[in-house]
Amino acid sequence: MVSLDYENLKKGAKLTEEDIKVLGSVIGGQVDFDLLDAEHDDLYTRLFNYYCFETAEMPYGTAKARTGDPVDWILNRVEREIPEEIFEDVSWRSKHKYPEIVVRMKWCLEMLKKFYKTM
Repeated sequence: MVSLDYENLKKGAKLTEEDIKVLGSVIGGQVDFDLLDAEHDDLYTRLFNYYCFETAEMPYGTAKARTGDPVDWILNRVEREIPEEIFEDVSWRSKHKYPEIVVRMKWCLEMLKKFYKTM
């Protein structure tokens, strides 16, 4: 049986089946939340807005990253609210169009671009 928390999360954060697969890969340690491609870059924003503004469950200090990491807080909460059996059949990484090394290289290039713009 699927929990009410899961149904509320799915509806409130407007999560798709693909989003659930991505979250399963992130929680499983297969994919880094920061390295998601453009197709999934709003996933964090939707989850943050849901927990911070819709349910007001995220502590203010964590939301501002003063007393805690909002990414860790969100992932811990998602892991508790999404039933384990939902994650059993997910394998977003196997369907991802880039090998992980390419994704990491793209991320490094973006960071270098940002760094050199600040100089």
